[in-house]
This record gives sequence, C-alpha cells and structure tokens, in this order.
Amino acid sequence: MTELTILIRNCLKGRRKYQEELYSRYSGLVMGVCMRYARDQSQAEDIFQEAFIKVYQNLSELQEPNALPGWVKKIAVNTALNYIRPRVDRTDPINDQTDADDQEYHRLIDHLTNEQLVSIINEMPEGYRFVFNMSVIDGYNHREISDHLGIAESTSRSQLTAAKKLLRQRLKKLGINRYESVN
Repeated sequence: MTELTILIRNCLKGRRKYQEELYSRYSGLVMGVCMRYARDQSQAEDIFQEAFIKVYQNLSELQEPNALPGWVKKIAVNTALNYIRPRVDRTDPINDQTDADDQEYHRLIDHLTNEQLVSIINEMPEGYRFVFNMSVIDGYNHREISDHLGIAESTSRSQLTAAKKLLRQRLKKLGINRYESVN
C-alpha cells in the first residue's frame, strides 16, 4: 500500500492527523493557484478555504491515489474559476494574432521568483489574468478556456496575446532581456 493510499484512506476515516497531513502537503500548491487567480489576498483566502472543503468532501471520488497532487490542483483551479467566472471580461479586446511559442514563456517565467510572477499576473486585467493562468501556467487549451469562462475561443486567444504583451513589457522593466525573443 502506497503512502498516498494510506493518507487518503485515513482521511476518509476522519482521522484528524491525516487530514492535517493532507492539508500540510498541499496547502502551498492550493494557495499558489488561488493567488494567481484572485485579485487580492482576501479573495485568495476565500478561494483557498472553499477549495480545501471541496478536496475533503470529494476525496472518496479519487480513483488513483498517485493522482492526488494533480487532482488537488485541478480542484483549486476549478474553484478559483467558479469563484471569478462572473467577473471575466467577455469582450474581444484585440485582433486575434499568432502567439509566440508557449515554451518560451515557460522559460521566461522560470527566471522569475514566485513573488515576481504572482505580482506580474495580478497586475493584469482579470480577463487576461484568467486566460494567462489557464493557458500558460495550468495548461488548458483555448477550447477548454472558452468552455470554463463562457467566452469565445478567439477571445481566449486574443486575451492571451494581450497578457503576453503585458508580460513582455513587465519583463523589460525588470531587466530580463530575453523578452525580445518573444513575439
């Protein structure tokens, strides 16, 4: 029996020690997701609390114990999206453009501290922030983003393009010169 199987079974039995262990293991992951989607600390804390409630309430539905980290993250992302969905700007702010390679953005993001990344993301307008988080950070495609946020795929693409443009501008201000290779 794996460590995660033991953890999950004991959580389901209501054993406080194991529930605290689950919380301890994944609270950083969940708060990181919440901070990227929320507009401020207070909203992130609300989303965080709701996400953990859902984790505990739905733990019995987890089929594969080794999938626990991804499953917890998915719950956190979905909780954040449900929380913010009514506030998403559903307009198409710019023309649809060809995007730069996402790997380049991941490489650039890797040069930032978590605090810098959260700060940059939180400076973005909400629609840009949600689409950027979902696409670049969480790996959703434009169809999935469209379905989750109730926006057109073209809006998702254009908001991602605009978010990446803002990221390039911010990287330039931070003195990260590799932004020039990003289209």
